[in-house]
Amino acid sequence: MTSLLTACASQSFPQAHNQSKVFGGYFEESGIGYAPYNIADLLKNAAADELTHLIYAFGNVTATASPTCAIADPSTAYQDSTLPSVSGKPYTAPLYGNFGAIQQFKELHPNLKVLISLGR
Repeated sequence: MTSLLTACASQSFPQAHNQSKVFGGYFEESGIGYAPYNIADLLKNAAADELTHLIYAFGNVTATASPTCAIADPSTAYQDSTLPSVSGKPYTAPLYGNFGAIQQFKELHPNLKVLISLGR
């Protein structure tokens, strides 16, 4: 693990790994509740065009005999139809909320990789 962390800290690692740079952003699901920032705001700065990876936080891991992934806050994640549109088009069911916004953002930036951070 130490050698991987060292390699990741090296500026040459992205070029050696896949010949391109990774520019990631971290979007916290619950942040829209206490900070006036949402996925549509990503288009208001120049970083949106450079973004290669979007890490969405957080999904849950259930505390069961067979742990599974779960949505932390369904309302914020995919049910809230009041979030500003990213593309200017209305969201289409069943995805509203942050997931609908990410879907529209990905339509505008098709090479974007979207990941979810899981925790408990």
